[in-house]
Amino acid sequence: ISLGLVGSEMCIRDSSKTAELEFNNETSEQLFNSYLKVKDALVASNLKEANSGAKELKEVLGEDLKTVTIIQEAKTLEEARSQMPRLSDEIEELVSSSITSGAIYKQYCPMALNNTGGYWLSSEEKILNPYFGDKMLKCGKIDSKIQ
Repeated sequence: ISLGLVGSEMCIRDSSKTAELEFNNETSEQLFNSYLKVKDALVASNLKEANSGAKELKEVLGEDLKTVTIIQEAKTLEEARSQMPRLSDEIEELVSSSITSGAIYKQYCPMALNNTGGYWLSSEEKILNPYFGDKMLKCGKIDSKIQ
């Protein structure tokens, strides 16, 4: 962390932040951003936003992935959350080779899905668990870094 003076304002720069995530094509960027909308909606326990994010993800994909359809049509948070491991794997496969800078953090919660465990992807190191929302927001760990 470094301090700097801009005009008469004191600024704090956090140099521990990772470089901004960038992709070599717009489709990968849109896919990952749509995935993050679904993930962030589940972190916030907002089913309506998760449904909406899945709809957007389907539009970007231009095809129908079963996991996306299930999340889009889910009537409960549990139903939507049950698809996160598979959706995360599918998105990882689609975007991992397109990263040109920054990193995606593959995160894991051993207690997700009735203690069978579950993965999710994040653009930051901070753990925000989509499987439990605010009940266990910080439960999890970084499993790997995709660059």
